Parts: sequence; structure tokens; C-alpha cells
Amino acid sequence: MNKKNLTLKGKFTPFFFTMLFVILCVTSIFLIHPVLYFLKYFAAFGLLIGILLIAYILTSDEL
Repeated sequence: MNKKNLTLKGKFTPFFFTMLFVILCVTSIFLIHPVLYFLKYFAAFGLLIGILLIAYILTSDEL
């Protein structure tokens, strides 16, 4: 793997906000009231999107 791909220069802001999104999804999975149980599926889908977005941010040079 190229050393250039692992730098975070210019990627801190998108990485930071993606981490906030992932933390929000994880906490909402555990804190949603049982009456609104269907929202856990949306939170789990958001967590999957957040993890894929973090992987894209770390491996891409487009940002």
C-alpha cells in the first residue's frame, strides 16, 4: 500500500463529521424506545454507511 494513501491531510473535517454520524447511529441503536423499534434498522443502516464512508475517506485521494 502506498504511504500517500494513508495521510489525513485535508481529510480531518470529513473524517470528524463521519465519526460523529457513526457515534450518533451507535447510540441511537441502544437508546431507541421499544415502541419505535423500527428506527433501529435505520440506525444500523446508517452505521453501515458511516463505516463504508470512513473506509472511503481513508483510502481515497479525491478529498
